[in-house]
Amino acid sequence: MNTFIKNQYYDDALDLLSYMKRISKKHFIAEIPIIKSIIEEVKESSKLLLDQLLSQLRSTVQLPVCLRVVGYLRRLESFTEVELRIKFIQLRNTWFESKLEMLPNDLIKTNSYEYITQIIEIYRVHLFDIVTQYRAIFSDDTSFQNFGRDALSTDDLPQESSIFSCWLSYRISCFLDDLEVSLQSVDARFDFILGQCMYFGQSFSRVGCDFRCLLIPIFQDAIENFYSKAIEQVDSEFQSNMMTYAPPSTKAFSKDLVAETPLASNTPSVSPPIELLEYYPLSVYLNGLLTIFNLIRVCCPTSVALWLPIKLDKSSENSSSVIATYYNIEEPAFSSENSKAFQLYCRAFLNKVFPHINTCCSVLLSKSHMLNSLECPLVLTGTKDHLKKVTLLIDDE
Repeated sequence: MNTFIKNQYYDDALDLLSYMKRISKKHFIAEIPIIKSIIEEVKESSKLLLDQLLSQLRSTVQLPVCLRVVGYLRRLESFTEVELRIKFIQLRNTWFESKLEMLPNDLIKTNSYEYITQIIEIYRVHLFDIVTQYRAIFSDDTSFQNFGRDALSTDDLPQESSIFSCWLSYRISCFLDDLEVSLQSVDARFDFILGQCMYFGQSFSRVGCDFRCLLIPIFQDAIENFYSKAIEQVDSEFQSNMMTYAPPSTKAFSKDLVAETPLASNTPSVSPPIELLEYYPLSVYLNGLLTIFNLIRVCCPTSVALWLPIKLDKSSENSSSVIATYYNIEEPAFSSENSKAFQLYCRAFLNKVFPHINTCCSVLLSKSHMLNSLECPLVLTGTKDHLKKVTLLIDDE
């Protein structure tokens, strides 16, 4: 028996074990002391056989090996059918988690994009292998079934068909939790990650576990958080540039060049106003917002129409307050030419920067078929209110 187990002759070992079980049922033979001792030693050897079989399920195995191992476990009769399913899931789950633990601990901090792609690949390949193995071995679980109260029998024990679906639901929820945490540090490459996640969900739809609808709120929140922080960073940079800005002593542009631009036209231009090149803080500020628009355009969910105008309204409020604060501090030192130059600066901010942002918002969100039902404004409705201080500065001049 020990030789068979050591050399992995499991069929021979199980045949010998079955023979010893038959002998043990014949009391007139089993009571012979030497036979009785042999039976006990064979039972002890069978524990080693069980450990070897279970260790194989805890390692990387292909489907044919899984089928043989589960067949041996059934012949051992150490587990009931429900216990065998639970044990199989436990062992394969241990192996699956060992794959996740192989990822470097600091990868999520150093390269969150690489971390997410590797997580997706591990789940898509190895989790799908476990699903395939389980469905081939336990053929009565033909689909991913609902579980809950309806999945409980009269004695409040889980039905066999709900065991695997519960575990698979748990693994998918773990993946979604990892994805949600990892997306918080991703640098705007949401389109690539979303494409891989959707492919992952599509592959699992073949086994009745399509979770793609659960990805939508996760990506919506991640996109909103990322670009909200990006707009705040643009505001902070504008404040820094504004505090070091010195109005030129001569004006390079006439008042006609900074006249008010209409908010809507039949053919809106998305080219930035050339006049803003004269005003470094405004050009950097607008360029930062346009960079954000270009990034959003690549992966633009409908929910952008709900929060983007609000965030930009808040940005206009902050930037106008910065300009007003700058004026209150620097105005006593202004010459007449500085005052005229600063007046043109304010007009450029009021009549060029945010009208152009409104135009870009209209272009960015115009193709979304949900805008009418969401009733979201495509322009910054509160911009004029936020810029009252700047308007007063222009009027005073």
